[in-house]
Amino acid sequence: MRGLMKIIGFGKVFGGGPTGLAKQAGLPYEPVKAAADGYDEVYPEIPRFGRTLQRQAAYKGGAVYTPIGRRLPLDRDRAYAATNYVVQSTARDVLARALCRIDDAGLSHHVLLPVHDELVCQAPAEDAEEVIREIGRLMETTLREIPIASEPEVYGRSWGAGYMPEEEKALLDAS
Repeated sequence: MRGLMKIIGFGKVFGGGPTGLAKQAGLPYEPVKAAADGYDEVYPEIPRFGRTLQRQAAYKGGAVYTPIGRRLPLDRDRAYAATNYVVQSTARDVLARALCRIDDAGLSHHVLLPVHDELVCQAPAEDAEEVIREIGRLMETTLREIPIASEPEVYGRSWGAGYMPEEEKALLDAS
């Protein structure tokens, strides 16, 4: 059930209907339709938001807008994806603004790459805690009065070291 609900949760935001979700999950249509209907009952704001965006696009020349006002052209044949366009683009806007604040603070040389809504950074071991704490602070913001928090973590010699089994960490440290 968890796997099915994960597919439905993401599928709804990406504009998927029960037929496409059933194909993706490899399940019969009826249980997927029932689960999708249940999802809509629990989270009625998501389909309502999608319908609002589709109406907005119809009235505003085929475009939707992020909460900060960035215009996103919406292909008429992909109107079902309006929610995803706005969610993904808003995440991009938030991260881009954080990167600008990090650069203004003179810390962009620590940033290696963005990964979705996270940044992979590097700093000398003796400075890592302080640098990552400051970068985390600079990533925090509010969007329409909603706080967006940051949870900075220092992983060690490798950004993936925090996820490595102890044996692999020992091999990395020995090298």
